[in-house]
Amino acid sequence: MKKQKKSFNILSLIIIALLIFIPLYPKFPLFNVKGTYVAIRIEDFFVAFAFLVWFLIELKQGFSSFKNRVGQLILLYWLVGGCLW
Repeated sequence: MKKQKKSFNILSLIIIALLIFIPLYPKFPLFNVKGTYVAIRIEDFFVAFAFLVWFLIELKQGFSSFKNRVGQLILLYWLVGGCLW
């Protein structure tokens, strides 16, 4: 139980940092992708880092978030959205 609380605390801090950083940081591009109108910003790396931390914690715990009904519905939502894209 203590391990789960520690990982939850780390994720909570990362999410709080994202909620503060994303609205306050200026939306200047870090670099552009050639041939498109897409620009990569610094906050994209912070979101990717948060996702990586969440994924590693879930991998260590055996994807415990997807064992309950709400987690399964969220996974289904993302899978359907990914298939239609």
